[in-house]
Amino acid sequence: MNQTKKKSSAEATANPIHEKYTTLRSRMQEGTHVRNLFDYLYRNKEITPMECFDKLNNTRISSTVSILRHEYGVPIVMQKTTKNGRTYGVYWIDWEALNV
Repeated sequence: MNQTKKKSSAEATANPIHEKYTTLRSRMQEGTHVRNLFDYLYRNKEITPMECFDKLNNTRISSTVSILRHEYGVPIVMQKTTKNGRTYGVYWIDWEALNV
């Protein structure tokens, strides 16, 4: 007989990255570009400026990233990438920098 044990709510929230995400997210105003980008980066790991425009309707990713970095202390990394002769930035959150 194969029984699966359900995780308790304490075990489910024991993930330190999720805890930090929840703490930072609770400080952000709902429905803003800042919160939408933060949620997207948490779920999808990385984003490009074109994805930011297409999926979040945000044309100012650099401004939104600046707010996340300076007002909320979120360590967002940007690395330039070239593909098909075009150079663009790829952004992601450096969770290790948050000591998580």
